[in-house]
Amino acid sequence: MAPIWLTALRPASDVFLRWGAHSSAGDAVPQQPCGSVLPDATAVGGGSFLPYAEDFLTMQECGSWDKLGHWNGSCMTEFGQELDAFQVAETYYSLPPATRDYKELVKQLFPRWRDAGFNMKAWENRLGKMVRGLEQKGLIHHTVLRGNTEYLPRKPGLEDEFRRRFALRQAVVVDISSLGLPQGTPTSHGDQWDSYDDKIHKRLGAWGGRMLASCLRPGDVVATGGGRGPHFTVMRCTVGDATRYAGDIVPLTGLITARAWHRDGVREADEPPFVDADNVASELHGKLGSRGRVHWINRSITEECCLPSTDKASVAVVGIGALGGGHRLKRFEELDDVKSVRNLLAEMNRLAEAIEQATGSKVPPFYHPVGDVCNWYFVVDEAGNERAPKQRQDLEKLVKELNSKFVNATPECLAKIAKRGMVLAVAGGPHKATAIGHVLCTHRQGPWITHLVTDHRTAGWILQAKKDSGGRNGEAKIATNSQSAARES
Repeated sequence: MAPIWLTALRPASDVFLRWGAHSSAGDAVPQQPCGSVLPDATAVGGGSFLPYAEDFLTMQECGSWDKLGHWNGSCMTEFGQELDAFQVAETYYSLPPATRDYKELVKQLFPRWRDAGFNMKAWENRLGKMVRGLEQKGLIHHTVLRGNTEYLPRKPGLEDEFRRRFALRQAVVVDISSLGLPQGTPTSHGDQWDSYDDKIHKRLGAWGGRMLASCLRPGDVVATGGGRGPHFTVMRCTVGDATRYAGDIVPLTGLITARAWHRDGVREADEPPFVDADNVASELHGKLGSRGRVHWINRSITEECCLPSTDKASVAVVGIGALGGGHRLKRFEELDDVKSVRNLLAEMNRLAEAIEQATGSKVPPFYHPVGDVCNWYFVVDEAGNERAPKQRQDLEKLVKELNSKFVNATPECLAKIAKRGMVLAVAGGPHKATAIGHVLCTHRQGPWITHLVTDHRTAGWILQAKKDSGGRNGEAKIATNSQSAARES
């Protein structure tokens, strides 16, 4: 049976109060939010763009609906607790279907429901009336999601928080609840977890393609990384026939035989055998019908050659990786492209696994101390320091040596492109929260990325880690708090 997505939608007039100003006549004047504006998606099987964030507005005094049909307040309980009708509805529909009733809703909203004198039945009726009132006024949005839906719903509340906390120009956070969760662990059920990760990146790529298409200008020089995120983004980047692109396309890293997730050798029709930066650049050239040329590297990542110039690049599409799960450098023995650095990779994997075991994280998000952007590898800040300081120091030396032997774009290169235009990162899944958090919080050379597409679970883990770390680097506590974060998601 197809899952049903339910959300409580805030009145549209309130949206402009948040992003806009008031005219002299007192009317709300709509203004654009920060960053690029995406095409309207209300007609797509993913729901509405209308922001319905949990942190939207603080309601005023006692609640009622005015003559224009706008909610002008909230309900105050006898415990001095303020209840927002939208919060009530969102809490109700977030309950598991098997336990979704108004009695359970009361328990969720009132920690003191066991106190003497608490009238459970009366509050069931009151909260039920609030939810049904929103339903009758058309403020509860129901969407049936089919199994092959590309455009899953979004989480505007998380998107707003990401833009604020990490100074992003645009963030898209995709709700992947309908994809479910695999059984077991990546060790015991590796194929299921790999397939799950692949499904996530397909859905992220659908929104990434819309974002890229909406931001491209005809003369832009576009730089491309490799991996599933950039590949699925480019494949979903659809532009109008009337627009003729003339900019060149520049790969950001040498060949490293990057494949999609397929341990059994079976792949779907829309998936290529390789998703290296060169392949992604060729795909984008075809999708845009560009009159510019592709500056193929066509060399192994360990061969001595020069990276094509990115001095004119104003747009970049990249992925963010983590040395875990099915990452290609976890299976480096099979790759001829890295034959000259196999000993280095073996030692790097050994040290990374030692640090992972020291953290003791066995449930999502899975902690991995090494991440990469465009095959530029880094050791994430802080996490694991206390338990494995010596291994971390040795790991940093190995990562630095590995980067010196790879043909790849540096963070300084991405920062320059971000300053000229935009760097879109498309990444998510249970293995990448730590790496994405590092990229978001590292601004030593300037921001590495300006736009991000990720999933709601990864976004929640990163934000929780940032809160737990007291405002320091967002990935600092992901390892030690993975179990509690997984329960909260």
